Parts: sequence; structure tokens; C-alpha cells
Amino acid sequence: MVTTECARETLLLIANRKFCRHIIASSPLTAMAFFDAMTEQEKYRISIGQFAANLSTEALINKDSMLYHEDEGYYSGLIGYVKPFSNALFGNFELVEALGSSNNSPLDINYQSRSLWDAAQTEAYGRAILITFKSYLEGDNWGTHSYALYRAFNDIQGVCSDVYKLDGVETGFYSTDIYQRLSEVVDFIKHAIDLLEKYKEKVHTKWRRREARQPLQGDLSDVLAEIMVEVIFNASTVKSPVDTCWTIHRNTVWSAFFRSYNRDMYKLMEFKLRRLLYNEIALERMNYKSARILGLCLNVMGLHVGKKSGYGSEEYALRKVILAWTKKNFLTLYARLPDVAETAIMGSITFDKENNRLVKTYLKGLSREAPKEFLDLDPPRNV
Repeated sequence: MVTTECARETLLLIANRKFCRHIIASSPLTAMAFFDAMTEQEKYRISIGQFAANLSTEALINKDSMLYHEDEGYYSGLIGYVKPFSNALFGNFELVEALGSSNNSPLDINYQSRSLWDAAQTEAYGRAILITFKSYLEGDNWGTHSYALYRAFNDIQGVCSDVYKLDGVETGFYSTDIYQRLSEVVDFIKHAIDLLEKYKEKVHTKWRRREARQPLQGDLSDVLAEIMVEVIFNASTVKSPVDTCWTIHRNTVWSAFFRSYNRDMYKLMEFKLRRLLYNEIALERMNYKSARILGLCLNVMGLHVGKKSGYGSEEYALRKVILAWTKKNFLTLYARLPDVAETAIMGSITFDKENNRLVKTYLKGLSREAPKEFLDLDPPRNV
């Protein structure tokens, strides 16, 4: 018992942040030895969780750490293909999940550290999550609730929660760290769906969930779809100018999420995303969040239903139901909650109050007048 207690206290002692900082900077092989030994002996439920969390935190802070030298092999050579450090810390799902059950896995980075991340650190964290997610999919784990991955998926989404600061910015937003972090989060989501596609024979999920979703329910495809909704909401906090809105709304976010190219898992995620977006908008009592999501949908999809096939077919079903809902309910919403309704007016969409219609104005180009689309709105009800 004395030996066991001493061993436990030693593991707690090496969790010191300063010690972890020196390991990452000077002796990453020491960190790898700990985790490789745990994997070999299958000893996961020991008091090493805080050491693991602090090691990965310091690895993300130090941009000269092994973690940053193990990006794609095209850029890093052999070490980028083998990824010895990354695989030691993040490549064993059972190890990560066992430590994550006590909120101290290598993926559990505290909020104070995450709030200071830039785009490069966001990308590195996303790679770490994907390594664990790949290990999860390779095993017979689908349907098993993963506390570590659920938290990590939500944590990386939160890194782009300050996109609203780009509202009103006309030029130069491409080079801002805010925009680059948003792009990294979107890329992470795409890579996660690519992994679902690669291991699609192991993914068994309900396409349609009729029951009300509760936190930490459903499988990881549902969690990923909800993160996509949150990223769309973050993007919708940018309302002007028109060009900035279009770049962030359509080019950066929307086109990345609706691009199935007949791949099964992308079609699955598009279906789940369409349902979540419509459910968010068609609330009995719309709020500012749902109004912003409606505004982004109208801005990127336009005011005409269009054709069911060809370009834009992935969003046809959503466009059809959202335009029908908007036509029927917008003036009623405006009469009851004008501030909420005004929140949905963004980008190239304007509200023509005199004629009770929404107007989308396209770039003028070489035309005499800028092309426009109109959506005539039904009269308000029971106001």
C-alpha cells in the first residue's frame, strides 16, 4: 500500500505545469515513454490524467514542440507520416477515454489556455482530436459514449465564437486571426466527416431523430451536426458589409458543409444539418439566435426555390421549407417582435416595408441595374 501511494503521489507530482513545459521543450521522448508504457500494459485508469492534460496543453502552447513538427507528411517528411509523439498521446482511444472519464484526458485543455489560441494552435488541436477520433472509428466503439471526444468536439467549436468582431469590417479580414481560426474549425469538421466516410461501414446512426435532443445524447455524428449549426450561427453574427458577409457565410462556411459529391457520410451530415437548421428556425417563439440563422440561410440560398437537381441540389429541400416558412411567418414575426425580425436582415437581403417583401440584390456587374430577387410575404396573423 505504501508503494502504491508513493507511486500515485509521484504521478501527481510530475503533473506540475513547469515540469511538463520542460519535458515538451527538452525531452518529448520522456512523455512518449509514459504513454507507450500505458498502452503496452493496458494500464489506463491511473493518476496520470493531470500530467496528460498539462503535457498536451504545453505542447500546444510551444509552437516548436513535436506536435507542430508532425503535421502532414508532405510538409514534415517521414515524421509527419509516422507521428510518434501525436500517436503516443492521442492515438489510443481507450487510453484517452479512460483518462477523460475524470476530465483529464490529453484532449482536455482548460478554458484559459483555449481562449488564447491562434489559428496554428487551433489547427494543431484539431489534428490531435482527429487522431483520437480515427482510433475510435477503427475499433468497435461506435455507439459507445465518449466523454473525451464529446468535450473536444465542442471545445474546438468554441474557438471561433468571436467571429462577431468581424461585423462591419470591409477589408483585410482574411488576414485576421479570427477569420483564420474560423477556417481551421471548418476544416476540422470537413476532416472529421472524411473520417466518417473512410470508416462508414462502422457508422450506424439514425438519420432522423424525432425525440428531443438532450446534451450528451445521440452519437458523434449528431454532435458533429450540432457543431456545424453553432459554426453557422457564429458566422451569422456578421451582418455587413455585403462582400464580407458573402465570403464568411457562403464561401467559408456554407459551401464547406453542403458539398456531398455523392459521398454517403456527407449526404448523411447534410440531412442532419438541414433538419437542425429548420428546427432552429421554426421555433414556436423565434429568438435572436434563430433569426440570425434564418438571415444567413436567406443570404446564401436566395429567395427563389430553384430546381431540385443540378447546382445547389444539396440545399434544395432546406431552401424550399425555409422560404415557405419565411413567406408565411416573417410579417407576423415583424409585427410581434420587430427587433428579432430585423436581426434576420443581413448581407444582400433587405426588407421592403412598403411592398411587404424581402429583396435580395446581386452584384451589378456589366448590367445596367443590379439583378434582384423578391419574396412576397403573407399578411401578419392574429396580431
